[in-house]
Parts: sequence; C-alpha cells; structure tokens
Amino acid sequence: MDLNQQFGLYEEYVKATLSHFPMDKTKLNCIAVFKALAELTDEQKLNRGEFITREMLQARVSERYAANANARRQEVNKYLSQRFRIGSDIEPDFVQFMIEGDSTIYSRADNVDAGSKRTAYRIADFPKKDKLIALLRRLDLTLYRLPKSELTLQGIFTAYLGAFWPYSPMQEWHGNYAQFTRELRGTDQITDEQLTKLWGKQSNGIALIKQGVTPAKEVVSAKKHLLKITSLLKNLSNNNRYQKSLGIMDKASEDNSISRRYFSVLNRTAVAFDSANLTFPVDSNTMLKFVRFMNDAFNLNIDCKQADWYELSTNLKKAVAGYLDEDVDPLKVNIVLWRINDQQDSLKNLLSEQSQMNEPTENDNSQGENNVSLMNEPLNQILYGPPGTGKTYHTVEAAVKAAVPEYFAALEAKKLVIYERRKALKSKYDELVEQKRIRFVTFHQSYGYEEFVEGLSADTEGGQVSYRVKDGIFKQVCDNAKSSVLNINADINPDGNVWKISIESTGHNNRKDFCLANDLAAIGWDDTGDLSDGFRNEYFKDLGKNNQNSLTYFSSQMQAGDLVVCINSNTSVEAVGVVCGKYQYDEHGLGIEKGYCHKLPVHWLASGFSVDFKSINGNKQFSLPTCYPLSRISVAKALNHLKANGVVVEGVQSSNETKNYVLVIDEINRGNISKIFGELITLIEPSKRTGSTEAIELLLPHSGDNFSIPSNLHIIGTMNTADRSLALMDTALRRRFDFIEMMPNYGVFREHGALNVGGVKVDLAELLKIMNERIEVLYDREHMLGHAFFIPVVELIEANEHQNALVELKNVFKNKVLPLLQEYFFEDWNRIRLVLGDNRNDNSAGNSLITVSEVRFDEMFGSNHGLGNYEKASKTYQVSSFDGKNSIWNKIETYLAIYSSKKIKGIDIETNTVDSSAAQNG
Repeated sequence: MDLNQQFGLYEEYVKATLSHFPMDKTKLNCIAVFKALAELTDEQKLNRGEFITREMLQARVSERYAANANARRQEVNKYLSQRFRIGSDIEPDFVQFMIEGDSTIYSRADNVDAGSKRTAYRIADFPKKDKLIALLRRLDLTLYRLPKSELTLQGIFTAYLGAFWPYSPMQEWHGNYAQFTRELRGTDQITDEQLTKLWGKQSNGIALIKQGVTPAKEVVSAKKHLLKITSLLKNLSNNNRYQKSLGIMDKASEDNSISRRYFSVLNRTAVAFDSANLTFPVDSNTMLKFVRFMNDAFNLNIDCKQADWYELSTNLKKAVAGYLDEDVDPLKVNIVLWRINDQQDSLKNLLSEQSQMNEPTENDNSQGENNVSLMNEPLNQILYGPPGTGKTYHTVEAAVKAAVPEYFAALEAKKLVIYERRKALKSKYDELVEQKRIRFVTFHQSYGYEEFVEGLSADTEGGQVSYRVKDGIFKQVCDNAKSSVLNINADINPDGNVWKISIESTGHNNRKDFCLANDLAAIGWDDTGDLSDGFRNEYFKDLGKNNQNSLTYFSSQMQAGDLVVCINSNTSVEAVGVVCGKYQYDEHGLGIEKGYCHKLPVHWLASGFSVDFKSINGNKQFSLPTCYPLSRISVAKALNHLKANGVVVEGVQSSNETKNYVLVIDEINRGNISKIFGELITLIEPSKRTGSTEAIELLLPHSGDNFSIPSNLHIIGTMNTADRSLALMDTALRRRFDFIEMMPNYGVFREHGALNVGGVKVDLAELLKIMNERIEVLYDREHMLGHAFFIPVVELIEANEHQNALVELKNVFKNKVLPLLQEYFFEDWNRIRLVLGDNRNDNSAGNSLITVSEVRFDEMFGSNHGLGNYEKASKTYQVSSFDGKNSIWNKIETYLAIYSSKKIKGIDIETNTVDSSAAQNG
C-alpha cells in the first residue's frame, strides 16, 4: 500500500488503540517504540539514508517508555527484531532496517531470517514523513504507561514532571513559556511588541488560544484599555484587580474599542504575570469542567458554586500544591495540569478500568489469611513477614485506623465490599498524608539520628559556612502531634519557618506602630532598589554580611504561612504574625516617613505583649541582624509558648479534641536502631509518653530543647523477615513494639480462577503454597515467598490474557523466585531443585528446570590432580534457559509439574504437545 495512504490509516489506528479499553498493551508498546524512533529521527536531524542504531533506540525506549516487570521489554525486543505478527498492527510498514553484516535495506515485508540481528532502523522516506513524525512526537503516552497503583494525582504529577525531556513538546513549551515570562518581569513598561504578543497572538509561549484572540486593529484601538489591564495584573495579581480588569474590558467593549470581550486572552495575561498562583485552562467554561473533573477523579473538594475563573484557577493551584514538592517549577505544574485536562477522557477510562479490575463480589473473602484484625491499635506496632506479603500495602489500613479510629469504625459498620472499602481507606489515607498527620520514612544502613531526630545542617552563603539545627522527621511529627491540642489558623503553615524581625528598633517607634496597625512588615536600606528580580547593585554589595542576609531573607525566603515575631528586646517578643503575601518594593516607603521601602504583607495575630523567648531559643539571645530564621523554634513551639504565657493569638484556640498522628517506618529492621533512636528509645514506651504517670522528658543534644513523645503519636513499622530474623531484632525494639505477622495470602489467587493455556490449568494458590511448604521444611517460615510477586500474573488472568499471564509467570520465576531461592539457600542447587519439585523430572536436556551434570576429575584434569583420595567427581548445576521459543519455561505444564505429581517428561519440546496423561491438572 502507498505510504501516504497508509499515513491516514495509521492516524485512525493510533486514535482507536488509545481510546479502546481495556488497553491492548502490545499495541501500546509498539506505538511507544515507533514514537521513540520518530523522536530520535527528529532530534538527530538525520539526512536521507541515515539510520538510528539499535542501541540508541533501545536506550530511548528504556529511558522514556520503561515499564514494570519485564512484559514491555519483551514486547520491545519483539518489535526491534521485527518478529511479531499482529493482524491490525501497521506501524512497521513505515520502518526500514539493516541486519548485521549486510548492507541491504530491508522492510518488514521482506523475508529475513528470524535469527538475524537487526542493527539499525529508520523511517522510510515518503511525502508525509514529516507529518508522521510530528504526529508521533505529539502523542502523550504518559498516563497509559503508569501502573495501576500510580494512577493517583501524586503519581500522575510525578510521571509528568519527570517527562520534561530535551526536545520534547513539553520541554519546548516550557522553554518558550519561561522565556516570555522572564521578558515580562524584566521590563518596567510593557512594550508594544509585548502587548501585541500578550493580546494579539494566538500562541505566545504561555498558551494557545483556539477560540480567537484580539485582532491586530483592536489591539491598536483598545491599547489604552489593554495597557491598563496589563498594568493592573503585572503589579499585583489578586481577585480584586482581576475584577477591575473585567470592568475595564467591559468599558472597552462599550466604547467599541473591541468587538467582543476577550476573557480567555485576559485570563492568559493573568497567568503570564502570576503563574505561581494561577493556572490553565484559560477558558472559563473549560476551567469549570476541568475542576469538576478533578473533584470527581481525585476528591479535591474545590467549591465550584458561583466561582469565577480566577477563584477556580487559584483554588485548583492550591489544591494540587499538597501533592507536590515545595520547590517545583510552577510553570511545569501549569503545563502538567493542561496535559491532565487534555487527557480527561483517557484518564476517566483508565480510572474506570482500574476500578473494574479490582472490584470483588459481595461475598468476597479475599483478605483470607491476611485479614488481620487491627482493632485496638497499639501505639507501637510492627507488621512483619516474608517478602511480598503485603506489609507496606496493609500500613494504609493500620495508619488510618490509628489516626482516625472513629472514621475506621464507621467505615467498618458500612460493611462495604473489599474494593469500595479499600478505595475509601486509600482516599482517607491520602487526605491524612496531605494534612501531614501521616508521615512516611524508610530506614536504611546509613540512616541516623541526625535525619530522624535532629542534627546540624551546614549553610553556605557568601563563602561563609554556618551551622543550624535541623529537625528530623520524628521530631517534626512529634511537634505536630503536640500542637494538635491547638486549632491553628489555616493561613499558618505548621511546618513553616519562624522569623525574627526588628522594625527600626526594639523600642517604640512610628514605623513599627504603622506596620502593626496596617498588617505590614518593613525594613530599610532603600538604595538597594527592588530585590525581587535577583539583581544586586553596588550599594547592596557594599553592605555588611548581616545586612545583606537580612535583605535576602526578607525579599526572597520568607514564604506565605511562615510565622513572624517582632522583638522588643534581645530576649523578648512583642508581636506575632503570619506572612500572607509576596515581597514588594515601594519607592514611596511607608507614607508616614521616608524610607523603609522593602515591604512584606504580614497579618499580625497578636501584639502589645512582652514574652521572653530565650528559654525556647536554646537559651540564646536574639542576634543583631534585622531579619533571620529562628532555627531552634518551630511554629508549634512558638504558639504553645505564647499560649502558656497567656497571649491570645488570633485564629489559634485550644482544641477539645486531640488529633492522632502516625509515623510509618518502612524496613525498620534495616536501620541501626541504637544509632537512629539514640536516647529516645525509652521514650516511645506508652508509659513514658507525655501525660503518663511515668512520663520522661530528655534534653536534646544539639538544640538543647526539652523533648518528650506525645501519647497521640502512633508508630507503625514494617520488616522483612528474610532480611533479618525476628529473633535477631534489637531487644530494646522488640520489648517496645507489638508484632503482627503477615504471611502469604493464597486467597487472592483462588478468587480469580486458574491460569489456563491450551486447556492446561495451573492453580497459582496451590503452586505457591506447595513451594512455601517445601521452603519451610528446608529452611524456615520466615523465608517463604509472598503472594505479591504473582499479582501481575493475576491481573492478566483477570483481563483474560492467559497467554500474556504465562509470559509474566515466567518472568516472576526468572526475576523474583529463582534469585530469592539462590539467596535463601546460598547457591545450594539441590535444595532449590527440591523447592521446584525438579528432582522428580528426568535429568535430561529439555525435561528439567535445573540440569545436573557430573564432572569426573580424572577426565577434566587428568591423573595426579591432587583433589583427594575419596572424591572422584563433582556435580554442576545449570538453570534451563529462559530464552528461545522452545524454552521449558514457556510451557504451562512446567508450572503444573512443580506442585502436582505429574512430570515434565510428558512434554514434547519440539512439537509443543503434551501427553494426555501429563496434561491433566493434578
């Protein structure tokens, strides 16, 4: 077929493949590899006749389209070797390749020896080749390649934020977006060119507006209105100014300067100046639909009633911020949000497919032997068991039960089916993680007290090294749990910094009074000019280091939600507030007196008191610099100290309900407990917690703080008994934790039926159970194999893809089972054969999983080899190859023989047939 005609068919083929659910993973993999070839072709700017090497293509596929387990890599290898045949698959018709030792250029239609090694690939030359490459480069496959467990908002953001690859459309968009916003920030007056680009260009690097932009003649006729709107949004973006901008646009329409109101263009302009708080889409109706979709898909609970575009945009940005790192590029976040908006239909289908795949029946009893009762949750508990038994999976249930027991009890009373129950638990878990009431950490060999409790952190600025005390995750969660006795104003970030500021002086002065009365903080050194753009003039450079640091802290490091304390002496505080906006430079100063042009919006929560802070500041006086962070004082500590001294802080009241907090420690047995907990190991005991009769408080070595562990903090650990036996655990840890055993759950297999290929059935539950019984006899029960290793096989069985499930079962044995058995039995292959039941098979080529050979010393070394008078020979072991069409691991009967009384000798390797006596399920 003519390739130009084929191009049209391929467009339809891709569209149909990506809109059909459940997804055909083989076709998706083939499209991904073809996309990789198109990307490399475009990036390398290949001349006519040039090729992409197989190594380059394989590296690109592994980097950008890698998948869980090995299933997709197998499909990639098939694609690269041009061996597969799918009736409706057409992309290889565009591909040409070369084979090793041959200069001929081949296509898939050519009859090439299957064993030939393909060395290079290219897309055939035809008139629509560039359109084909552009189509493939634009394809967004990010969502389709995510495993089910990562189809969460955080998982989707992580995947997209990791996909800003060089030359990619997303990276290209980001480059144009960043360049134009830099230009806008770098100018005091908007130029005519910038005004035209903002209002009159369909695509300006920020966003593409398909529904129409301001015509060039209207940009001229409405210039004064557009400049006024642009100036409003440039100087300070808030909803009040946005509403004024809408009013100006109304006036422009009324005086016929514009033919209609260009709301989307106005919204795009607002995003251009405030991408940190605003996002896409810029069309009001599209934004409303998108926010409703995000609410439904990810339970964001954004209020859509009577909300305009500005409110929806800012609220959406705030809602997703909890799923992101603090330093993430806001421009990239906006691009990702647009991608999610663009993929709504596919995401709906993927989420629906995930739900259907996991949905059990009303009478589901899939919890089986792992239906562990987590009622009466202990303060300290460890879920332990062999690898792959769902310990980390079950921490979701344990953590929710500990954090919100009343919610868990109400959920249990509903008697939901397993899927709905799990969905509700995971949703609550994610909500609690966002609120930081559940924290997660993984122990490892180099993890220590400094990361877990507190340590010294080095800061370098201007060539000078200084050290500050940095709280570890355990101290943070303890402080948060203690502060739960307070209902804290939502504007305050519990994990924010506490800043000391001195406004002109410690004594009474007009500037300080003005700031406290007008919700401002302000400092001097006006001749530095505006510091928001990063430029530092000679005046700034001539200042002392303390003054430079104060200006830098004030202009760029104090963030919304941080706490500010205004001092009235070198040890005491007279006002406390919360940062509620961005730094600004006002050349007019405070208006009452000249100077103090550096301003920061601070809502002062309490003032007119005098409270000593030296006792909670490591017994240190405040230092001379005008502004700096109080690293020894957390938000919770500051608020509790003010409360204890009778200060009523606005928006901070005592709570009648103490909230529970949870710290999940994964792989707790891999860390050095003495090194990590140090002197605090005693404090985790329930009887030693705050409020108990035997409560203990210790002095921390670095900060000098008094420290205790609150009674509303639960600690949940997981440990793999194959890494370290329970008997070898630190005795101090064993005495202080309740241990809950997690063993293999065979019930998860039985509910989904057997693996069935060609009429031969393999019962996965029986297969795993028999192997584990053998392991327990030969080793111990702590080294069994978990059911989680086989979940990918179960998922394919659920999708009725039994042949692919067999391939995945082979990969499980190759990459999980055999490596673990080798580790368990220290390369004792005879015991490994016993676990696999291979001792019952004929020890001949093709009929044994592990071939045993005898090497006679005399034959190998000759006489007088000196290897002993009694041993004349030695045995060697060779695992049968997993590769090749005739591999014994490709036969379903192989896995049947592991647990049944049948032998593999019933298989005819050459004809791939089975004796009827050996094909029956035992």
